[in-house]
Amino acid sequence: GIRVLKKTHKLLNFNAENPTGRYSLDLGAPAEFAVAQRLKLLDMWEAIVGRRKGRMDTSEKGNYSRMRNVCYRHQPLDARSVAEWTLPEFDTLELDYASAKRPPQGAEALDDGALRKLLATICSRPGSQVMRLEALRTVSDKLFLNSMQLRELLGLFAEGSARVECIVTFFGRLVDIHNSKVFRVRAEEAADVDLLRERLGILEYFPYCQPEQASFAFDFRVFDQRIAASLLRKLADAEDPQSN
Repeated sequence: GIRVLKKTHKLLNFNAENPTGRYSLDLGAPAEFAVAQRLKLLDMWEAIVGRRKGRMDTSEKGNYSRMRNVCYRHQPLDARSVAEWTLPEFDTLELDYASAKRPPQGAEALDDGALRKLLATICSRPGSQVMRLEALRTVSDKLFLNSMQLRELLGLFAEGSARVECIVTFFGRLVDIHNSKVFRVRAEEAADVDLLRERLGILEYFPYCQPEQASFAFDFRVFDQRIAASLLRKLADAEDPQSN
């Protein structure tokens, strides 16, 4: 029983309603291959929806894909997208998935009392930060949060890497993304910011409200980074020089 659980752990913990996260999958293991298939299907569906609705393309390669940093055999994937690639049944597939799914209009954040109970339950149970993050990710599709609540949740984690993981998990569950500066201060080390931009995409994690307090380094080989650089230039051009 324990052996079966270990082999199927990634499939059983896969949250199709909130798939945003980092994946390292052994394609030779049936359960992990199944996760890769599900991610590929979700990615194709999200790309189709994005195009049909005329959404801004925030992908890494300008193809509406929600997969980022895709590597096979620990090397960047030599394909324009995973959708055009036949999944092999061996070796390791690594990627970040950053879903475009957001709370529906009118969605309400979790009641503060319920959040306090959740925090108390997590704190009362023994376990590592990794275990806490896994538990939160499993139920993340049942929760909508506001930025202040995410800030409170980040207080559970002492390490920057764990805070990054928590932000990634709940980024698409925020009902007030315009207030993101409230929780960004809990992960403002340069390394953490760079990792969040890498995993979510620079356009998704762009500080639209206060870009003047951020620093940037752009790789113009990457589609969304070119768009971000152009956006920053337009913002700079629109600034009133008398305000400086």
